[in-house]
Amino acid sequence: MFSRRLEEVESLMDRVENDAKDQVEVASSKFHEKASEASSLRLENERLKVNSLTLNRLGLITIIIIIIVTIIVNTIITTIQ
Repeated sequence: MFSRRLEEVESLMDRVENDAKDQVEVASSKFHEKASEASSLRLENERLKVNSLTLNRLGLITIIIIIIVTIIVNTIITTIQ
């Protein structure tokens, strides 16, 4: 009777240990997946920052060009009159 109970307890302990190992493997896999995803998102974020800065610079250059063209046109109009 005692040895049968002992076998049941050992069997239960083995199952618990195997389940714990499986859970650790799943958690580890999910962790690595999320870490990889976070790394990709950081790279994409940096790329978007660079693109944003480029667009801001282009916007400033466009405004400056518009101002210069306006000054030139006004000068031409004033000269013609």
